[in-house]
Amino acid sequence: MGELRTIEFFNEPQDQFEAWKLSNRFDFNSYLSLFELTKNGVTIRTTLNGIDNFGRHFLLKSTTNDSISIRNYTMVLSMSRSNQEFRKVMIAQCGLKFNDIDLKVKTQENFVFKAQSSDLPLVIKRYPSKTGFSQYIHSLSINDYVELSGPFVCL
Repeated sequence: MGELRTIEFFNEPQDQFEAWKLSNRFDFNSYLSLFELTKNGVTIRTTLNGIDNFGRHFLLKSTTNDSISIRNYTMVLSMSRSNQEFRKVMIAQCGLKFNDIDLKVKTQENFVFKAQSSDLPLVIKRYPSKTGFSQYIHSLSINDYVELSGPFVCL
């Protein structure tokens, strides 16, 4: 019939927790944010195709407080910088306006879609919990660290 293959998302093994830096954060509102995590020497493919990519998730935990719950999160590649830039270029090329915002994009000749990124994008909703990871990550500053393990597959 067919088989599910293991896809290597990173260029190193993922069998333990490792420190990842919070490199960027964009707040959609007071309870929902995009977090970009980076780790030196690690790249993430921004174009994923097929069933091999369903259910990829990561375990995240606090670097400083063991009472904070370990939590599963799924990467949101549609929010990677290269994919966001690609959408802006496509909207501009089609002559569309998005909420009357000036997109300020590069021309099509200058745009190069990046198939890899150093940022792991996670969209995380803040929940009111003293020991919840979502509350913890929303309290962090840029350049703070979290512990990450994965990706894992859950189909």
